[in-house]
Amino acid sequence: MSASVKYTYRLISLLVSTSVLAGCTTTRQAPSAKMELPDRFITGSVKPMVSTPGYSAFWKQFNDPVLDQLILRGLVENTSIQQARHRLDIANIQEILAASGYLPQLRLGASASAISDNSTGPRLRGTSVGANGSFSWLVDIFGGGKAARRGALANSQAAADNIEFVRLAYLTDLIITYIEYRYSDEAIAISKRNLGSFSRTLSLTREMREAGTATNLDVAQAQALVDDARAQIPPLEVDRQQAVNHIAALLGIPNTSVAALVKKKSGQPRMGKLPESGVPADLLRHRPDIRREERLLAAAAERIGVVRSRLYPSLTLDGTIDISRLIVSGFTGSAVALAFGPSVVAPVLDGGRLRAEVDLAAAESRVQYLAWKDAVLKAVEEVDNAIVAINRGRAENAALSRKVASYQAALKLARESYTGGTGLILDVLEADRSLGAARLDLADSTRRNAINLIRLYIAIGSGAAFDPVVSARAPRVDPVTTASTASAFPPRPKPRLNDATARKTDEAKTR
Repeated sequence: MSASVKYTYRLISLLVSTSVLAGCTTTRQAPSAKMELPDRFITGSVKPMVSTPGYSAFWKQFNDPVLDQLILRGLVENTSIQQARHRLDIANIQEILAASGYLPQLRLGASASAISDNSTGPRLRGTSVGANGSFSWLVDIFGGGKAARRGALANSQAAADNIEFVRLAYLTDLIITYIEYRYSDEAIAISKRNLGSFSRTLSLTREMREAGTATNLDVAQAQALVDDARAQIPPLEVDRQQAVNHIAALLGIPNTSVAALVKKKSGQPRMGKLPESGVPADLLRHRPDIRREERLLAAAAERIGVVRSRLYPSLTLDGTIDISRLIVSGFTGSAVALAFGPSVVAPVLDGGRLRAEVDLAAAESRVQYLAWKDAVLKAVEEVDNAIVAINRGRAENAALSRKVASYQAALKLARESYTGGTGLILDVLEADRSLGAARLDLADSTRRNAINLIRLYIAIGSGAAFDPVVSARAPRVDPVTTASTASAFPPRPKPRLNDATARKTDEAKTR
């Protein structure tokens, strides 16, 4: 073996040994997605959830065709959902790019030229043809390529979960806005009913004044009730129109189209069947925002592996081949040049940049762990809050219903006493005012109860996977655990690139 070859081998060995020693000084790891959870929600069951709430069209229990139509249209047209789908396309492309850097690369080329000699003497004519190729392969010795591919896959899965999260946000926004619209509509109807009742009382008071049994003060008080009821209507009409405008923005259609649709008579959505809340651990599987944050934590963990691999030497296999053939005035000649061999590059001195990159990736993973933990804690809080609000709201609604009935009876008795000459007009005015206020309170309680029910369904992940285009769905499988982080969710099938475009075409056909 020549001295130069021996020197090269020794240099490579020195570089490898130095890099390995440098890499051994960094042992940063990402935290696992684990935390202690209570065994039940407040006033909840200790039994895990059996059903899969993500595919539930829970809003159908309201039996409101208008709401159903709005939701289905928005699931197709909502711009936020469309953006989330295109982000998944971007994540899928990035997954391809992450894998391509560690796959063999092959390039081929060809050339041809004509040769002509115009000098004095025998003229030379001929052609020259050639072909060349180059091969390069960055060998993934220390797992950086695998970590990059796993990280890109986790990001792609997070983008798929983000579609469901955005879908939940859309459902929450649309349904609550629709409930607010129906409340404003009902409150306007109640206010107009109150206005009619107060106007009748005012007419009665004026008649009694003409008869000498009522005073100008009584008339002024009755007039004040009429004016107060009339003043309550314009703000409610503003709220109703703003709800129409917001629904139109969510669906991406003119507000005139929404107004024509919601004008169809439909009462306030009322509290229906309570969902199966399960236990807090169920949220790890059913809440898309929690799954998304855990996927991002897995990607952050793989990022540590990617940057750590840069502390070690990189091995690249390179090769070139060049074939040429020359034909000049009957003379033919060929030449072949072939080169192949490995190359090793090792970081030796970089001012601590590579180790700092590892520390940075580890710090980012700790931040992402806290983001995952925060999502879990908020999800548990949302379920607990919704359960408490529903339980208390039911009692409040029942009490307000009795209150309305009591004031209806009180108003009837007050009017009978007043017209009979044994009562006071003040009693009639007070009973009339109290009945109007009680009716508005009952409508508001009905609104809040319906919203609390929606919040509970959304808090457990209901409707996250509902897609009006997809007819056949398979239930989720049991959770798996990856090498980088303990996963509380199974692998999700990813739509391929341009699936969003294909889905939009199919949705247009269904319409």
